[in-house]
Amino acid sequence: MNSQTLTRQELYNLVWSNPFTTLAKKYSISDVGLRKICIKMEIPLPKSGHWEKVRFNKTVEIIKLPSNYLGETEITLQLREEGVVGNSGILSELATLTKAIENSLGDLLVIPERLSNPSKLISAAKNDLTQKRNFCYRDGLSNTYGSNLHIHVSQENVSRALRFMNTFIKACEKRGHRIETYNNKTCIVVEGKEIQINIREKLKKIPKPSNMSWQEYDFVPTGILLFNARIRYSNVELVKDGKLPVETQLSKLIAKLELEGKRLVEERIMLEKIWAEQREQKRIEDEIKERRDKELADFKQLLQNSKQWQEAETMRSYINEVERKAGSKITEELKNWLVWARKKADWYDPQIKSPDELLDKRL
Repeated sequence: MNSQTLTRQELYNLVWSNPFTTLAKKYSISDVGLRKICIKMEIPLPKSGHWEKVRFNKTVEIIKLPSNYLGETEITLQLREEGVVGNSGILSELATLTKAIENSLGDLLVIPERLSNPSKLISAAKNDLTQKRNFCYRDGLSNTYGSNLHIHVSQENVSRALRFMNTFIKACEKRGHRIETYNNKTCIVVEGKEIQINIREKLKKIPKPSNMSWQEYDFVPTGILLFNARIRYSNVELVKDGKLPVETQLSKLIAKLELEGKRLVEERIMLEKIWAEQREQKRIEDEIKERRDKELADFKQLLQNSKQWQEAETMRSYINEVERKAGSKITEELKNWLVWARKKADWYDPQIKSPDELLDKRL
């Protein structure tokens, strides 16, 4: 397999010129795996929505590459061979964590045939889903309300969804996570980070017969359950009914959520490092500016003092010349003026700064 060695600067240039999904197709690594490499090498990443803004020619923020990095400066990536699918790294990590969760939780991952010992969240959701007002939704699905668990399924799947979510909640709590509901959201808190989740039933869109200029559709429940999470501002399907029902994918689901929580923590740590560096850089710049401003102010004062001193010396030369020309014909009035003038020269001289009862403010 061919490989390519990239410097830290080259990798930074790559991730700021191509989306991770594009790079994952070029290199034999997942976008999550590539993100981890960037975090380890303290390479800042584009924020959510960056490439969407680029696509519509909107202004985007480019985060500079931190300069005070002391770690590895090169990384070797395997180029993906044509026709090869799958990634190294994240799949093995997911598989390893899934197995660890299965070993840790054991029978707690088994979905019972009947709902037993429901949590308060499940009881509240059941009350919503079994009310008569929930039987006549336009799309054939029943929905929870307010700050209850986010469940959207047909009546035929209510029991199944409740049993799945009840087991999911208990398994997550055993793993040290918690489920929170507020503002019409359901979140799992992993590593202190919230991930918005929901379970719903897939709908099939069927065109309606119509003579109108626009097409209308009916939406029919399919019986297929989907478990979604809000990741990077997008709804991501984590598990769904397929070759295997969602009930058999509970360990994999929890593993995916834990990996996402870990990613969020690592991303936060990286961002805090970047922010700390930016704050330090600003502190240094402010300090340099303050020193520069003081230096300039001191120089201006020096220039002003030198001018005043020179002017004071010029005054004294003038006063002495007036006295010399008067010679022996100095009048009392001139004597008084000479005393006054020399005092003013001493007051004006920045080296002497004699006090003056009338001129209390320096020029």
